[in-house]
Amino acid sequence: MDKINLENIGKYLICVNALGFLVAWLDFKMNAKSEKGQKAFILTDFLTVVGGCIGTFLVFLFFDRKLTKENMTSRVIAVTLSLIESVMVLAVYSPYKVTLDDVKANMFVMNKYLVYYLLAVNVITFIVFGIDKAKAKAEKERIKIVTLLGLSFIGGSIGGLAAMYLFKHKTQKPYFKIGMPLILIAQIFVLGYIRGLGLI
Repeated sequence: MDKINLENIGKYLICVNALGFLVAWLDFKMNAKSEKGQKAFILTDFLTVVGGCIGTFLVFLFFDRKLTKENMTSRVIAVTLSLIESVMVLAVYSPYKVTLDDVKANMFVMNKYLVYYLLAVNVITFIVFGIDKAKAKAEKERIKIVTLLGLSFIGGSIGGLAAMYLFKHKTQKPYFKIGMPLILIAQIFVLGYIRGLGLI
C-alpha cells in the first residue's frame, strides 16, 4: 500500500512540475501586462504552491531571470518550496533516505563550525537589515532587496526575521512577510536532511 501511494505521489509530482514548467514558460513568453498574461501569472503561482515549484523555478532560473518588485514574491516562493520539495523527494525516493528518527538523533549534535557560521551570518544579516532601516529613515540609497534576501538564504533568516520585527522594517512587503518564514522553513528542511544523513 505504501509503495503504491509513493508511486502515485511520484507521478503527481512529475506531472505537476511538468505543467508548472510549461505554464511558467508560457507566462514568460506572453506579455505580462496583457489580460492573458495576468491570468497565466496567477496559474503559475497556483501550480507553484500545489507542488509544481521545481518546474516554475527552472523557468525562472533558465529563462525569466529579470527580478522586479512585482515578481520577487513568486521567485522567493518558488525557490523555497523547491528546496522543501527536493529535500522531501530525496528523503523518500533517493538511496540516501532519511527518517524522522535519523533527524531527531542527529539534529542537536551540531558541528561547531556550522554553529559559528550560523551565528555570524545571522548577526551580519541583522545588522544589514538595521542599516537598511536607518537608510530608509534618512532617505539615502537603500540596500538591494536581493542582498537582504540573499543573506537570509545563506543562513541568516533568523537574524533577518528578528530585524524585521524589531525595527518594523519590510514587514508589509510580501516577499519578506511571506518569504522570510518560508526561507527559515526551507533551511530547517535542508539542515534536517543533511543532519539526518550525518554529514555535518
